[in-house]
Amino acid sequence: MIRASIDASHFNERLDRARQGIPLVLTSTAADLGAQYLDRVRTGLPAGPLADGYEISLEQRSDAVLVLLTNSQPEAAFYEFGFQGTEQVSEHLRMMTQAFGKPVATPHEVLVRAYSRNVDAPAHGPATQALEQMTPEITDGFTQAILKELSP
Repeated sequence: MIRASIDASHFNERLDRARQGIPLVLTSTAADLGAQYLDRVRTGLPAGPLADGYEISLEQRSDAVLVLLTNSQPEAAFYEFGFQGTEQVSEHLRMMTQAFGKPVATPHEVLVRAYSRNVDAPAHGPATQALEQMTPEITDGFTQAILKELSP
């Protein structure tokens, strides 16, 4: 009969260190991947306020790290998801510079009465497209980060 004595104390210590380190590694990886995601979203948009309005923030919870993509521009949701329906246009003044395709002699303001119009704007989805493209990188990034933390 062979007896073996195994000292598991170093294993438990290593496991405790890894358990404490994994949330920090996940947060760091999420920040890096979030920055890459933001770059991809902005690449899919024309330069301007809409692209500049996108921001990434991290929210660390006890059981998760959330990467939040926000946009301060009101038309961001319209551009991302599209819109199909009726839009109400309120009464407003417009500068009339052309009439029947020809320039007017003296541009002047005209009153445009309130009206409704049907809108069928397609979704452009730069955030959705960027996320779909990055899914393998995101999965691999988190997997590699955890494996690195668990390795000796």
